[in-house]
Amino acid sequence: RNHEAEEHLTSVYRSSDDGATWTNVTHVANAYWSTLFLHRGALYLFGTSQQYGSIVIRRSDDGGNTWTHPADGKSGLLFRGGPYRQPPNYHCAPVPVLVRDGRLYRAFEDCTPCTWGSGF
Repeated sequence: RNHEAEEHLTSVYRSSDDGATWTNVTHVANAYWSTLFLHRGALYLFGTSQQYGSIVIRRSDDGGNTWTHPADGKSGLLFRGGPYRQPPNYHCAPVPVLVRDGRLYRAFEDCTPCTWGSGF
């Protein structure tokens, strides 16, 4: 679940009955349109910090209860975005993550300038 307004918040849920019911595990602040995936026994959230923000990756080693905070390059801040709607404007959707030859791949875009075509 992703709150799109101004919260920049991703909620993580868990199911232990094949998806019949879900329980909220946590809310992750400054995680927008993130992709959740499992890699080498750890959970990851990979996305942007806000609608047009920085590219960040977070790691959880306790089943999603707690997450790393991407403050710099060593902790998961991969590409720093500008202030809201100021370049660069990294933007994404919750798309799959590809693992190949020890590398992770995921699609992002720099939406500079931040405009949409007419009729949208």
